[in-house]
Amino acid sequence: MDLAGHAQNAACLGRLNQIAAANQGARDMMRRLVFGAIAAPVLFRPAWSQGQPPQGRTTEPPRQSDVPPSRVPQPTMEGRSAAATEGQQGDQMLAAMAMALASAQLGTRSAADEGVKLFAQLELEEQMAFAEARRLAGLSAPAPNMLTAQQQQSLGALRAQSGAAFDRMFVSVQTEGHQELLRLNRGTAERPPGREEAMLATVAIPAIRSHLTMLAGMQRALPAPS
Repeated sequence: MDLAGHAQNAACLGRLNQIAAANQGARDMMRRLVFGAIAAPVLFRPAWSQGQPPQGRTTEPPRQSDVPPSRVPQPTMEGRSAAATEGQQGDQMLAAMAMALASAQLGTRSAADEGVKLFAQLELEEQMAFAEARRLAGLSAPAPNMLTAQQQQSLGALRAQSGAAFDRMFVSVQTEGHQELLRLNRGTAERPPGREEAMLATVAIPAIRSHLTMLAGMQRALPAPS
């Protein structure tokens, strides 16, 4: 590696160390945001939802069973299509998170470059924090059985590498995974299926962008294949 490459690597490692120092604070903020999303509907719901009718109101809204069948709203084709799309995006999000977590675990064990290994540790901690945040919010958390066949194949290819070849493939896999996570979180932020998903996507997007910048720096700094 030439002097310019060493300088880039040192700068990237310094940036990673700064993020590592702030990582605990970021996870604490994420937990506060999620707890706020969960607690807000309970703390600030109207009094009538707790069994106390508002002042001046003596009648109850009609129950679903009291509404004539012809007036009960039926799901439209557009609504069913949107629900199917949201479900598909949710599955893709969980698969992408599971891939980021599994590849980060490999990186902590097999990376040769110090900066790559540190990034893998940060990514592992971040993905574990997001998985915990999803569980706290009552959402599904990523699991190994959610990986697609293509993702499992990519992990197998990554396991077969070692040394500098592993580092280069790890950075490539993580870059592709972060690009997918960015696309999915942007979609969730634009059309969130719920309050919790919207808050998690809002927190995730800037973090993913920062990671993509670091991955680009590492890719430039790593030695080219001989």
